[in-house]
Amino acid sequence: MTNLTLMAGRYRLLKEIGKGGFGRVYLAEDKRTGERWAIKELETLSSQAEAQRVQQFFDQEQKILSWLNHGSIVRRHEVFTEGSKVYLVMEYVEGVTLQALIAGRPGPLRQDAAVELCEQVADILHYLHTQKPHPIIFRDLKPGNLMVTPEGSVKLIDFGIARLYGRDQSHTVMEYEARHPEDEEETDKLVVANGSATLFLGKNQDTYCLGTPGYAAPEQYPGSGRQTDARTDLYALGVILHLMLTREDPRLLKTPLPAPRGYNGAVDVQLDKLVVRATSLRPEDRFDSARSLARELKSVRESRLRATVERAREALSSMVCTHMGIAPQFCMATAMIAAVSHSEQVKKELRKPAPTVAPPRRPDPRRPYKLGALLLVVIFLATAFSVQRQISIRNQEKPTPTIVQEMQLNSPQFRLYAREYDTGTVRVNVSGPGGPCEATLTAEQYHKLRNDLSSGVVNADTRRNLSLSPGDDRIIAALRQFPALEPAVQQP
Repeated sequence: MTNLTLMAGRYRLLKEIGKGGFGRVYLAEDKRTGERWAIKELETLSSQAEAQRVQQFFDQEQKILSWLNHGSIVRRHEVFTEGSKVYLVMEYVEGVTLQALIAGRPGPLRQDAAVELCEQVADILHYLHTQKPHPIIFRDLKPGNLMVTPEGSVKLIDFGIARLYGRDQSHTVMEYEARHPEDEEETDKLVVANGSATLFLGKNQDTYCLGTPGYAAPEQYPGSGRQTDARTDLYALGVILHLMLTREDPRLLKTPLPAPRGYNGAVDVQLDKLVVRATSLRPEDRFDSARSLARELKSVRESRLRATVERAREALSSMVCTHMGIAPQFCMATAMIAAVSHSEQVKKELRKPAPTVAPPRRPDPRRPYKLGALLLVVIFLATAFSVQRQISIRNQEKPTPTIVQEMQLNSPQFRLYAREYDTGTVRVNVSGPGGPCEATLTAEQYHKLRNDLSSGVVNADTRRNLSLSPGDDRIIAALRQFPALEPAVQQP
């Protein structure tokens, strides 16, 4: 097979992209259209006649599936046989199966990622279950039949394949008996004995009685006396959700399945009850439709998102807002950022999953220090924001000084101009020999200096008491020219 480069006269094989109990999967290109398809090679049949019968079965089923139009259901293009093998040409989907996604992680999936994934599957099931005139029951929903794309979307694959072939078996034995359709009492019967499924086609029997151990609902087993319906698929979806939350193989667990919180105490209480209800042994105790299950999953997701926002807001309020005076609007904005970050983490959980089992991660001894450093950075930024805000408020509240009186004196050598402000300060500007100079004095210092000038007792002590520098001698010299003059006060 690996040396075969062209199949059915049109499909050019590019590479092998998968291998399992049913056979191999190849990436192929249609030389007529240039489209890429996934070609699945099913197990070798015992004879050419057997291959023809399987071909006939798939052709009949293809007529039913051809009118399905849902973006999350992989399209089957055609079926053909070559020799003693059957080949299915299907839509090529990039990504890995949910089975590989779960196996590639050392522990359970994030709860929000698991809920979002199951919401998508419930939407697919609702589409199948509401088809007219006849609803379609998948009956073999399991992680191996769900593909997760790099964008985190879910695709239902192997639609109809699991009804005939089991991944874990090396051979399939079929027995076919043809009956005339006008015979009301006789029924067509196709038995597939592969250790994992038994299929009966007929008028008086359930259309399909099959499933994968661990995921098959009780009514799918022979002798149950019950008809399978839409709730059969909901049971399998509940088992898948249980597996994602606990990473416990359902084939090894007793029935009814124990509550997920018994294996993972972090599971949300509402989500725990949802799984228990979906996996009830009695169909009437489960959700009555995929739509109702999807609504409950959405309620769990939104409830957890609100809790995340509230926890972020409360944490910031107690740590920063209350003690540092930051506006509550800043805390709410930060909480919304935390919610967006939480949503992005959920999408990242489903994006580009590793197909191989990752080794258990050792605890990072530096993690506490990293968290401490991050906390310090947050506190520093919050403090800087608060200080800047306080400075801004103070600058806005600081009034502009108002001139209460001013005077101007002229002499042959100096020109003196003084302004007194309502803040209790006096601004003195002097121009004359040596260039201009200025000084700012309190009103008390200014009037004391004028009194000292009038009495002629200005000396070094006066300069020191008034905190005047030696450069202020020009101001003193200018004032001495007018020792007996009072300033002509002018109202601005």
